[in-house]
Amino acid sequence: MRACLALLTLALSACSAPLAPVPATLSGTRGISAQAQAAQEIIVGLKPHATPQALLQRAGLKARTRIPALNALVLTAPNRDAALAALKKDPAVLWAEPNGVVKLVRPVGEAPRLPLGPREGGDPMLEQQWGMAKIEAPAAWTSNPGSPKVRVAVVDTGIYYKHPEFGDRVDPGFDFINRDYDARDDMMHGTHCAGIIGAGFNDGHGIVGVAPGVSLLAVKVMDQEGMGTFANIADGIVYAVQNRAQIINLSLGAQNTAYVMRQAIEYAVKSGVLVVAAMGNENTD
Repeated sequence: MRACLALLTLALSACSAPLAPVPATLSGTRGISAQAQAAQEIIVGLKPHATPQALLQRAGLKARTRIPALNALVLTAPNRDAALAALKKDPAVLWAEPNGVVKLVRPVGEAPRLPLGPREGGDPMLEQQWGMAKIEAPAAWTSNPGSPKVRVAVVDTGIYYKHPEFGDRVDPGFDFINRDYDARDDMMHGTHCAGIIGAGFNDGHGIVGVAPGVSLLAVKVMDQEGMGTFANIADGIVYAVQNRAQIINLSLGAQNTAYVMRQAIEYAVKSGVLVVAAMGNENTD
């Protein structure tokens, strides 16, 4: 129980303790910016038994991708407002909304430091992890440090999966920005969050994760600027569910809601997956 509470508590908080440094030669990937992509896209939910091809022909639009589990299409529409109005009247359309932008939740200010007592083993930054003391994580580690059978998806900027904190516990997953099976991190926020969730214990490197024994699935939905789209994040959530994730972490947020993301989260919950989302650091309601 303590291990579960620890994972939930720190996953819900914004990332606040850094991993050990990564090589300066770390290279990333580049794709179209999230803002540019979202500005010309519409997300459409189809009614049961509707034919995507017939809809596209009537609307005169092209589909960038499809999310079959949600029966949704992501359409490219240069004249988005007019296309959205027409799609909402189409008999095959259940719902339609403009694609939008989501931002990472970043730490604000410096976290206080509380002692953890004598350091056990070689995790140089453990004493700076005040959150671990707050949630009594060390007591949980004695009985359950987390099992590799537990698979946690980090839906974020990807994970630098060669980081020594992770050993061989990271599945490179999928990159929804560049559409390839290499969700390496080119911004390091996802790696940061993955470390708080599952950095190794007593391994001589940096910090310790809340559940240092779990497996991690990298799902890259955010670009180098820390921005993502509603469609890509929904796609990433569905991908995580279909790739055996039992927990999904979302350290991101937006100023407005998106039906497609709500649907994706409902799909995950109905599939028995625990979805944990950040509360945000911007002092808003």
